[in-house]
Amino acid sequence: MSQLVSNENSACQGQTPLVSIGIPTYNRPDGLRRALESVTRQAYRNLEIIVSDNASPGDLSENVVREFMAIDPRVRYFRQHANIGAIANFQFTLDQAQGKYFLWAADDDLCEPDFVDVLVSCMEKNEKIVLAMTDVKVIGEDDSLIRIEHLESIRQNQNRLQSPTIRGLFFRYPTSNIFFCIYGLYRTEALRTCALNFRSWRGLIFASEVPFLAQFAVRGEIVSIPGALKLYRSHAESAYVTEARGVSIVDKFVRGAQIRLQLANIAITSNLGLLAKLHLLASNFWSWIEAMFGLACILSSKFKNCVVQILRKRGGCR
Repeated sequence: MSQLVSNENSACQGQTPLVSIGIPTYNRPDGLRRALESVTRQAYRNLEIIVSDNASPGDLSENVVREFMAIDPRVRYFRQHANIGAIANFQFTLDQAQGKYFLWAADDDLCEPDFVDVLVSCMEKNEKIVLAMTDVKVIGEDDSLIRIEHLESIRQNQNRLQSPTIRGLFFRYPTSNIFFCIYGLYRTEALRTCALNFRSWRGLIFASEVPFLAQFAVRGEIVSIPGALKLYRSHAESAYVTEARGVSIVDKFVRGAQIRLQLANIAITSNLGLLAKLHLLASNFWSWIEAMFGLACILSSKFKNCVVQILRKRGGCR
């Protein structure tokens, strides 16, 4: 169950906003404030901003949102009565969306003022595009720049004859930096036909975006636009980093196998032609082979080092 803290001055009442922005949040009021400042300052104004508070303790997060609701009628706030989990909270914001387009904004990420405007302009020009994203600035906890991720492999201006190859990139695991597309702009109608919550080994959430994005790759074109307009925060307390600290090699292996099987299923059950399906399955298969080869090299190196250390301790290797 969730509670809607309504905004009586909502500019969205009586009209359909073109872009819905979903912000799932949990107990991060300072980051939430910066995220709301970022999205409310977008040059593109025809927005609705949906905040879903996943039962944060205390009132700090709610107080932050109330401040913005008092000055910006586009902000809507929901508070979950109990924690429903990260993925379900992402889904909840989508369920409330009214816009033609939709994007998720993490409660600790930022974006440049023209981020939404650039993405909307791109998608309005080509109905075949179902998801668009810009390059990404990866920033630290103090907002310092760590690196820039250029999503060149899926550039908008690539030859359309190469689209099967581009689609195949979304069926490889481990994946490349294209996973940042999860925070891009979607066509809401297409987004609602995709499953967000896949069955997961031992409840692990890492790499959940891989099979999710693969569903989009078989529904239309996914493109990137030059210019690092999205700011993605990397910090030690993120859900992924926290989870990674307690994941064993066996769990990673099983989770990886599970993801590859999910990718294969998406390819087989898609509406693509036989040759296109075979191409995706081949891309998935060879990424698995490459991963197994890499794992074998790592294990071989560790085994060799272990033998050398044992021999040294016994005085048999100098």
